[in-house]
Amino acid sequence: MTPGGPGRRRCPSGVLVYAAVVMLAALAPGCGGSGEPGAVTAPRAAVGAASPLPSAVATWPAPSAGMLALRAKYPAPGERVGLPDGRRLHLMSIASGSPTVVMEAGSGDWGLTWCLVAPAVAQGSVLTPGTRVVTYDRAGLGWSDPTGLPPTAAGFVRDLHDGLAASGIGPPYVLVGHSMGGVYARLFAHTYPGEVAGMVLVDPGDERIPAAVGAQSAAAIAAGAAVAARLNGRKADAVAAGDFVTDQSQIPADPRWPPKTAAQYRALLAADPWVFQAIALEGAAAPAIWKEVAAEDLAELGDVPLVVVRSSAPLGLSGVPALAAHENRVWRRLQADQATESSRGRLVVAPKSDHFVQLADPDLVTAVVERVVARARAQAQAQAE
Repeated sequence: MTPGGPGRRRCPSGVLVYAAVVMLAALAPGCGGSGEPGAVTAPRAAVGAASPLPSAVATWPAPSAGMLALRAKYPAPGERVGLPDGRRLHLMSIASGSPTVVMEAGSGDWGLTWCLVAPAVAQGSVLTPGTRVVTYDRAGLGWSDPTGLPPTAAGFVRDLHDGLAASGIGPPYVLVGHSMGGVYARLFAHTYPGEVAGMVLVDPGDERIPAAVGAQSAAAIAAGAAVAARLNGRKADAVAAGDFVTDQSQIPADPRWPPKTAAQYRALLAADPWVFQAIALEGAAAPAIWKEVAAEDLAELGDVPLVVVRSSAPLGLSGVPALAAHENRVWRRLQADQATESSRGRLVVAPKSDHFVQLADPDLVTAVVERVVARARAQAQAQAE
């Protein structure tokens, strides 16, 4: 990872979780699916405390002509690369240069969330020449195929690594992770320590949150994850029934997105039930994923350039108002701790920004990524001399 070499985390702990992404998943879904005609597999899900959580396998009817027409209208903008198990992963690569910036979205989100940042980083500025930028969609989201298996953090990381290799995009990488994507980015660096030259964590989650917030908040977070999963499973069924094909206004899109991106987002959600199903599955798996990552006791980053960008708006992780202030303090403390995982780490606060800093203040996120790219380049040049 760096000449200084990675070390173990200074503050290892038990099962910890970041659940704001679970609450957001019920409101702000991702997009897409494979876009392939024919029947697809998925579960039937109902809302309610006693109803089953979504499953990775069952059967939906073949998509209607209207759904297929929407998929054809919005084809994958990038490359759907083959993975070793036969699935295809959608990656969008723009510009050229080294290191390659790889952007990881939060839970239930996908590559379009970087629509205001990725082009700017690729273009560069007077002080920092542009570089190659890769955005991608995790399994079942955007234009990537679903797995048919419960999601795991290791599986997401492996898919990304295999997809980059299949595209011929090699290291070094600067990883940019938002929310739960920050957890995946740190696991990627832990799994492939020689390939990461820099990291930017945008209002990141942390696998240590459940133990840090205490039993009451942890239980509320887990309950919220289950409720969100059931809601999104029900939405998947509605999409499969064609409920949104003729009226996409029912699908919310962030008003900060360009109109074309918002239209693409709505159309793909209306055309493929797998996006809601993938959101549901990732949300339902959140407690297991956080436990999985915590068990890895993630290595520190040595002297890899690192910036943690945190939002300024309070965010209660469980959705329980009485617990919000406590949960927010714990989360902010853990974000500050993440900034110490590299000897070249720092914390930046985005003023007047909500959780989606890349949309609330894209210029700040762009500038931070460019700064880390410049530092990674300088470090590589010093090592070569």
